[in-house]
Amino acid sequence: MWNSKALPRTAGIIRHLVCGTVLCLLLSGDCGKWSDTTATAGGASAQGLQGETAYCSEEGSLVEVPGITSSCLKCRCENYKIACEQKKKCPDANPERCYFHLYDQSDEEKCCTYCKGCDFENVRYHSGQRWVSPTDPCVSYQCADGIVTKSAKTVCYTPCTNPVHVNGTCCPVCKGCYANGRSYGEMETVPAPDPCVQCICSGGKLICDKTACPVLACPVNLYMYEAGSCCPKCHGKRDIAVIENRCIVGKRILRPGQQPLIDNCTSCTCLKSTLLCKRQVCPILACPAEFQERTAHSCCPTCREGAPIYCETEEATYNNGDSWYIEPCVKSTCDNGMIKFGVEECPASLQCGPNEVAYKDKKDCCPKCVPDAAVCTVYGDPHYKTFDGQSFSFQGKCKYTAVEDCHKKNKRFDVQLRNDARKSAHFTWTKSVAIRTEKFRIVLLQNLHVRVDRKTVKLPHVKLGAFSILSNGYSLVVRTTYGLKVTWDGDSYVEISLPHEFRNKVCGLCGNYNGNATDDFLIKGTSTVTEEVADFAQSWLVSRKSDAAKCLMPDTEMPGSEARPRLGRNIPCPSHPLKKGLAVLRSCQVFKNSATRACRKLVNPDPYYRSCLVDMCDCPRKRPCLCSSLLAFLRECERQGGSGENIRESHCRALS
Repeated sequence: MWNSKALPRTAGIIRHLVCGTVLCLLLSGDCGKWSDTTATAGGASAQGLQGETAYCSEEGSLVEVPGITSSCLKCRCENYKIACEQKKKCPDANPERCYFHLYDQSDEEKCCTYCKGCDFENVRYHSGQRWVSPTDPCVSYQCADGIVTKSAKTVCYTPCTNPVHVNGTCCPVCKGCYANGRSYGEMETVPAPDPCVQCICSGGKLICDKTACPVLACPVNLYMYEAGSCCPKCHGKRDIAVIENRCIVGKRILRPGQQPLIDNCTSCTCLKSTLLCKRQVCPILACPAEFQERTAHSCCPTCREGAPIYCETEEATYNNGDSWYIEPCVKSTCDNGMIKFGVEECPASLQCGPNEVAYKDKKDCCPKCVPDAAVCTVYGDPHYKTFDGQSFSFQGKCKYTAVEDCHKKNKRFDVQLRNDARKSAHFTWTKSVAIRTEKFRIVLLQNLHVRVDRKTVKLPHVKLGAFSILSNGYSLVVRTTYGLKVTWDGDSYVEISLPHEFRNKVCGLCGNYNGNATDDFLIKGTSTVTEEVADFAQSWLVSRKSDAAKCLMPDTEMPGSEARPRLGRNIPCPSHPLKKGLAVLRSCQVFKNSATRACRKLVNPDPYYRSCLVDMCDCPRKRPCLCSSLLAFLRECERQGGSGENIRESHCRALS
């Protein structure tokens, strides 16, 4: 006997009537106060009992449970609990995934139903199984309800510009799992513009193909089409007894050799109990579904005339030919309605030249060789060469910002130059350099004197974790912990060096360090780039704006006019005696003679030669005006891998 009151009912808790590994099978509606559900054991699908645990008193006896009427079950009292099991073991087959539910004719109670498999080329396949021809990877098969559908030729879909061919596969694969404007994870299914295209991310590669839809076993009136799906499915199911050596499709039972007409695009032949059907795989269309059409006698749809061609992603719509980047290394292109991506591959090793380092910006795909530091040079009356290589001259006699960290937040430094006329009516020279950091102010003065926070210091001078100032007797070098380096010769030569991390992050007379020399003349506080050097330079005036007019020297000329004063008959300094002009030519001839021949192969000497002529014409007595231009030229030569040591020793003091 059984006792339903032996265990109180617990709200919200469902207990299985089946204990341990016992597998129960019930037909829907036979449960009475117990409900049926789906359970799986050992790969077989079955229906189990849910509800209260039922107790019994006669150990080992068969028990009849009210509400359970299935003749496929028998229930027994085990450990004083009722356990039910199937009277017979069913094959490992899931009848839920097929239309025909087969049962043996000897099974009058239909306790076991299963899907009809396929026998093809001496191999048994389960319903739902897919495989590829061992002799042709472009021919694929799929089994469903005893029907083998053969895709005559797989249509490849390779949404990348650099696909890779893999031995033993039909379609090339794409390195990287990118599609539809984004990336996909391992074993993730990737949607394609054609719902019949199947793509999956496997092993870091995107594998896609298109095969034909399987021939369905149900009648056409039971075809069910789901939105967004490629192939129809059968609606409902049908229980039928196993019929040996016969094929079943729709409402027809076929003998071996019979060839039923499914549609104009499909040819079928009954092979004993398996129906073999061959279907054409339609090409992938570039037009949207609403612009596709199919004629009465064609197997495949085509694009209507005048159909638009574009590509859609989750974020945007792109015209044919448009390109965009998903990631720094992944470029997508709209190619006739299909999104194709290309993955840039970086070299295994990058060999950089002297004074270069490998650097990778967040927006870059691969590291590239860049100068280990960008250099801005200020020399002579003064002449400037920006971080990006733009050269100009500006004779302002006030204080100007050479370079500053342009971040509005966490600004780390700026470098200011104070220019002085030095008894000249037309020219100025850099008199001092002020370096301001977050906590310190360093001023580099004439004759290599240094003040830190308004106090004169002796060299070397080091602030641990902040900066160092070193001198070799001919020049001094200031270095900060974040890579700023300022070299000063104690007279008028300034060299400012910044590491690559400051690219696009600085501004001032030294430019914006973005690799583009044409936009260096950026007016302070604006996005305006001017061609007027005076307007550009005056915008970086540190002194009071009311003093701007006083800061300009008379007859200050436009950029590039380093030939001022004019060269009459190719002799410089026309406002001076001829003897002065000839002396200037002799001094500046060092840029043209054999001493600098090796450096001239690496660096164009013309800007430095013109600067030398300008500086020497109005050079105060006993000042080494030649050296500033010469040192700037030789330093650039050394950065390009040359050597100017002997020239420096013979003409000027060494700068290191």
